[in-house]
Amino acid sequence: MQWTNSPATVFHGTVEAEARNIIVSGVNPALGRGATDFGRGFYVTSVRHQAEQWANQKARRHSQKAAVLAFRLDRDLIGKLGDHLTFVIADTDFHAFVAFNRQGGIAHARSDKKCYDVIYGPVAAYPQALTYAGCDQICFTANGNAIGIQALSKPTNADLTVGNPYLP
Repeated sequence: MQWTNSPATVFHGTVEAEARNIIVSGVNPALGRGATDFGRGFYVTSVRHQAEQWANQKARRHSQKAAVLAFRLDRDLIGKLGDHLTFVIADTDFHAFVAFNRQGGIAHARSDKKCYDVIYGPVAAYPQALTYAGCDQICFTANGNAIGIQALSKPTNADLTVGNPYLP
């Protein structure tokens, strides 16, 4: 296959009501849960099965239907927007960064007190210094400058898959 730099497809696992709210109102990283791998924000993955698993977990906790949204991520635009941090491998720095965020750290410990806007890397099995094989995550942080999120397309009803409560 020839490389064309076409938009990447990324997925967000949640519950049906929240997915429909995202379709209507758009993505709001500030609504994300705190004490997560990369801090409060809106998380997506390039692995559909992983998004389905996240959706199933949330659906079981809240007794709702699981839902997965698909987005197109403009590679050219994301490269131009925001302040990025990428972890290619789960090394000591990666696990220290995850522990910092999971324990409520702020501003990603940067000297200028500014959070990264977009963070990409493996998925931690915190508190162990392990990761989930074949999984990744991209976080559009709530405390960054929030311009990186502009690289995500707005999802439509056609981009929504709903299960009851488990996706097929």
